[in-house]
This record gives sequence, structure tokens and C-alpha cells, in this order.
Amino acid sequence: MIGELHEWWLAHRNGDIPDRIRLDPVDFTHLLPRILLSEIVHQPFRVRFRLAGTKVVEAMGLDITGKFLDELISPEGEPWLEHYRFSYRAQAPVFGTASLVSTMAARFPYEFGIFPLRRGKASIDQFVAIEDYFGFSSSSDELVAWRHRRATQGLSSASDDTDERS
Repeated sequence: MIGELHEWWLAHRNGDIPDRIRLDPVDFTHLLPRILLSEIVHQPFRVRFRLAGTKVVEAMGLDITGKFLDELISPEGEPWLEHYRFSYRAQAPVFGTASLVSTMAARFPYEFGIFPLRRGKASIDQFVAIEDYFGFSSSSDELVAWRHRRATQGLSSASDDTDERS
């Protein structure tokens, strides 16, 4: 999925950054659930999410549409603002891996790609990003519930200290 969006970005850049007008959702219907579209506030540098796909919302456990990135991240988490800032300054995509962490401290790795876009101007004004959760189809809350169900069935590991029997 990330490679497919990267190929689109490369094919539409014409030696520069692709213009947002070239990003037609019809060409990416199968990717839309994993897409994030965001815009930049230049001074100070901030990223506001304009669209979060259904799989992104499902994996995160909340809809981030309309929210600023710096309002959502914690200092000890993934350096998301730095990823976006690097893509902006380098005028290039950023690729990486991150993980979702449940309240039970379980980690679920995923990959991402962040691609800068112009909007008819010389400056970069938007990003399109994609997150590949490798078939992960539950929210973090549901995963915690799944783990609790597992513990009640006597399948918990020695590190589980919860007793859900009633």
C-alpha cells in the first residue's frame, strides 16, 4: 500500500512536489480507509488532519479529523511532528514504522508513508499519508478486551496479572 502511493507520488511529481489536485480518490478507493490527508499551518509549523480513513480511525480508537497533530501526541510517543517537519523541509516522502500500544502495554507494529503536496502554490501546503496495519482490524480498546477474554479462558501468559473470573 505504501509502495503504491509512493509510485503515484513519483509519477505525478514532474521533478517537483505533486499538486493536491492530481490526487483523485477514485484512483485509490482501496487505499482510502488507510489514508490521512492533512494541511499545514506554516507559522508556527503545525499539522491539521482534514481526513482520516476508516481503518485509521478504527486502529486509533478516535476520529482525528479536524484536530491538530500537536494536540494528539504525547512527548514520549512517536515523533510524528518531526516526521512531518522533515518531509516538509526535505520536500520528500518519509517512511517508517511505528506501533500502537494498548492499555495492557501490548505493541502492534505498522508502517507509514508521509508524502508532501502542493496546492497550486510554490509552498508545500498539504500531506497525504498512509498507514499499513498488516490486517489489524480492531481498535486498541477491542484488543484489550480480546486479551482479557484470552485470560479468562486460561490462556494468559505469566505476565498477565488480571483475574477476570467471576
